[in-house]
This record gives sequence, C-alpha cells and structure tokens, in this order.
Amino acid sequence: MQKNFKVEQSNEIILNNSVYDLHNVYDFSGIQIENQKKILIHFTPHANAEKAILPISLQFVDVDYLNLGFSFMNTAILDLDEIGYKNPDDPDDEWLLDEYQSTNIDHLFFRFCDNNFIRIHSRYATVVEKRGFPKK
Repeated sequence: MQKNFKVEQSNEIILNNSVYDLHNVYDFSGIQIENQKKILIHFTPHANAEKAILPISLQFVDVDYLNLGFSFMNTAILDLDEIGYKNPDDPDDEWLLDEYQSTNIDHLFFRFCDNNFIRIHSRYATVVEKRGFPKK
C-alpha cells in the first residue's frame, strides 16, 4: 500500500507536519463505499475540539481487501482504540504491527470499542482534509 501518511503511537495519523489524533481529537463518522475499488473512512473533530481543526477522510483506492467487524454496523458510536497493521495471512488481531514493522502488503487495521474493526488494504491510501466542511 502506497500511503501519503504514517501511523504513530497507535492512534495518530501523520501527514507532513500535521498530526491527526484519531483517538483523542476525532470521532469516527462513517465509512463510504463509493464502488468496489474506492472506500473512504471519515473522521470529524470532537464537538469540544478547536474550531480550526478540520474533518479528515482516509481515502483508499484500488481496494483489494475489506473486512468489517461483526457488530460494526450495529453500534451507534464508535471510539477508535488503536490503528496498526496486520500481515494478510495473520487473523490474530490481538496484536498489531506498528509503522516500522509493517510492509506495503500489510493490511491497515482500525480497532474500535466493543471489538469492532475495519481491516483494509489498497494500492493507494491518502489523507484528505475536508476544507469548507462545517464541524458537527
């Protein structure tokens, strides 16, 4: 997977000099499946976050793997616990690889509360700031 970002401290997305703390500053706000090959995962700033903080999306293009946790769609609010990587052949999600242990074939794994998760792999993954979108 070719990415324009890095995962740090198991809950942050780093793009250039910007840090997006998906656990402490952002709320998961949805997953958008545009077609079989393009998926967006949306995050909006917490209601009490600074007004200057923009919503972001992680855009995955040429998706070749997607797995949503069992009760994923049955939960109204999902808090992100951690982000990491998993080898495609490794189904054990109790432990995750960090950025420096991973390779471009590894899946990106988002662990949410109550054992919900998103596991995804694509050819390209990019962070997109949503300028002009109002905060919730």
